[in-house]
Amino acid sequence: MQDSEVWKTIKGPDGKSFFLEGDCDKEIQLGTTISLDWFGRKTSSYGPSHLSGAMSFTIQNFENVLKYRADHLILCSMPPGPTEPMSEQLQAYLKLIVDDLIMLYDEGIIIKPPEHPDVILTIIATIFLFGHR
Repeated sequence: MQDSEVWKTIKGPDGKSFFLEGDCDKEIQLGTTISLDWFGRKTSSYGPSHLSGAMSFTIQNFENVLKYRADHLILCSMPPGPTEPMSEQLQAYLKLIVDDLIMLYDEGIIIKPPEHPDVILTIIATIFLFGHR
């Protein structure tokens, strides 16, 4: 992801490059992706199948060996089955988180890490990745 054109050219709320080398003691820029993966269960060739989905965030700033580990994925929604939702239904799930994502991009959030003497402004840019089989 860090090699992609989007990663290199994304602009921050101030119009400057989002991922600037700067003072990480005062501000952290996190790039996240949100993805939706469907998994199903088929009990028999004659019985009905059931699909469920898991929508999760991945912090793209992590090293490749870490970013897709289950303990680093942030589960944000599980659209219910038994089938994949239509796009209008899926948008209802996304609406629940989009306002927060806009706020995290525009304003950020102040955090106080226990090992750090000061507060740090954390700004998050999210790229949506949705695929279809």
